[in-house]
Amino acid sequence: MKCDVRSDFSPRFRPRTAGGLMCGRFTLRSDPAKLVTVFGLPTVPEVIPRYNIAPTQNVACVLPMEMSVRWVESRWGLLLKWQSGLSGARPVINARSETVTQKPSFRSAFQSRRCLVPCDGFFEWQALAGSSRKQPWLFTIGAGELSAFAGLYEIRADQGDPPVVSCCLLTTEANSLVSPIHDRMPVLLKSCQHEEWLHGSPDSALRLLRPYPAQFMRRVSVGSAVGNPRHESPDCVVPVGTTVLGQDSA
Repeated sequence: MKCDVRSDFSPRFRPRTAGGLMCGRFTLRSDPAKLVTVFGLPTVPEVIPRYNIAPTQNVACVLPMEMSVRWVESRWGLLLKWQSGLSGARPVINARSETVTQKPSFRSAFQSRRCLVPCDGFFEWQALAGSSRKQPWLFTIGAGELSAFAGLYEIRADQGDPPVVSCCLLTTEANSLVSPIHDRMPVLLKSCQHEEWLHGSPDSALRLLRPYPAQFMRRVSVGSAVGNPRHESPDCVVPVGTTVLGQDSA
């Protein structure tokens, strides 16, 4: 299934985040054949490189099946069951892992609708002293290894409309590499944790909601092009500064 950059939500509706806008942008540039290997997909998905994935856009999503997984196109922004109408809904893009089992918005999805959102980098912006400008940073595992965010999903269909899959990302406290830029970070899962997140018990899944080890990550400053959510090209990830390694930030 092709994953493109279209947004099907009206631009007048801003996405909501439960506990800080983090993560608010990410990338997926990896070889489709590697997606098959890492996520155990039955076929090679049809994808295009994504350099600036923004809230309310369509994103790749891996859903659990009884004996396998399913690759689907999802809207980044969880559409809650009690929201009336797709066009007027204000989607939730993030959820705090510390309260995911308590909040009515996420409690049921955490129990039985957990998903993986493939990624190979995410962005965050640093406030600069004495300036209204913010510096964007790209965070990766290694030099940009394929990974996945821990996510939740919902499937709903309003009368006369086809079913719509929507998702949100889980966040946790920042590790030592991310914390100088932001106090939160998305929950990144290792490939050996995918099965447990998708099919494990809620108690075992809850134990996975931890900061990714900083020593395996790096960050680098990038140009201002990524600030425009409609801008989708390789210049969004071109470094403009020196790479900071996670082991140096500890």
